[in-house]
Amino acid sequence: MKRSILLIVFAALSFGSFAQLTDYKFHLYGRAGVGSVQSVMYNSYSLNAEFLFKNKFGINYNFDYVTRQDDLRNIHLTMGILGAPVLFGIGLVNSLDSDTTDSGGFGIVAGIALLALPDGISYHITPKYGWDISPYANMLGLDFIKNRKTGETYLKYACSFGLKSSYLFKERFTLSGFIETRQAAGFGWSIGGGIGVGAVFGKREPLGTGNPE
Repeated sequence: MKRSILLIVFAALSFGSFAQLTDYKFHLYGRAGVGSVQSVMYNSYSLNAEFLFKNKFGINYNFDYVTRQDDLRNIHLTMGILGAPVLFGIGLVNSLDSDTTDSGGFGIVAGIALLALPDGISYHITPKYGWDISPYANMLGLDFIKNRKTGETYLKYACSFGLKSSYLFKERFTLSGFIETRQAAGFGWSIGGGIGVGAVFGKREPLGTGNPE
């Protein structure tokens, strides 16, 4: 397994790098990782998205699936996924009532806005062209947890803090590694890491090359 990862890294580097991550507006990537929580090993799989800004900050969206050796299963989402449908539904019902049209409209707008609520933020550092190092803090998450042994289910506040290093090659694709600690409330802090592959979209125009008005 370690040899395969090294081969992937060296193959990626051989393509050469011509840009940096923050030259783009959007980064979509998948990750796979392993770790330990309360002396129990886990595997994690996730689909992640970052909206990147010129000031090197980004906002993160994460969908994670975690399997633990003690038969717990976690599905991680942002808080907005749960709250947005509720507010939107209340707003839609109220909008049909002639006496509560204003509050109905507010509920619909608030529901749409809550759906866009990110999981957290990241900050991007470029030590060398093509390389990106980004510490991140995801503090607005929820974990749906199921105990497969007992059938019990839980909904818990969840957060994670970590460091990701990415390499951009061929001005489109990314290869990354990460380490992080995460917790679903009441279930202990974990430590883990892994690798990810992805792609960037929406390249920004270099300064001074925009169309004159």
